[in-house]
Amino acid sequence: VQTCALPISGYLYIVNGTDSMARYDGTSLTTYTALSTPTALSASMTGSAAASGVNNYYAEVTALNGIGETVGSTEASITSDTLRENWVAGANDITWTCSAVANATRYQWYISDESGDESLVTSTTVNSWVDDGTLTVNPYIQPPLDDTTGAPKFKDMVVSGNRIWATNDPDSRYIVYFSGTGIHRSEEHTSELQSHSFISY
Repeated sequence: VQTCALPISGYLYIVNGTDSMARYDGTSLTTYTALSTPTALSASMTGSAAASGVNNYYAEVTALNGIGETVGSTEASITSDTLRENWVAGANDITWTCSAVANATRYQWYISDESGDESLVTSTTVNSWVDDGTLTVNPYIQPPLDDTTGAPKFKDMVVSGNRIWATNDPDSRYIVYFSGTGIHRSEEHTSELQSHSFISY
């Protein structure tokens, strides 16, 4: 089997199109096991009347490891009697909570006022997040369509524009994968560009 090895920023990344991607740090070789998708997403409200609410809010959550992001959880929803844009920080908020995912390094939270249209608002290191209405939703980033936490089995990698690019995944031949940018970019933010992000450096 032909192997492609790419050294960058103190690591050696190794792929062959058959086995899971490996990362060598000069001492040990690491491979990645796919994470479970978060479950049991729920919401509770403070300061607003949820029972009599007419403003609907929806959410999904994903889990991240050092190489990728799961697909979104099952959608959860709650209603509020006050529009999010009119919430008062510290007085109105929604607490979103999901099951903890083994080996996850972060969770990304996606919200919307329309079902099925969630977009990224923040990430956390714990499996809960309090939305007090102060954070802006990024409409350009939605939950991934594919789980990349086990590492795509691509065959080729190059560095261009301060990113690692990878192709020839036998299961997704027409997808180009790319990393985050920047030297020593934090692993906790590897997948903020949906399922096409795969690695940090």
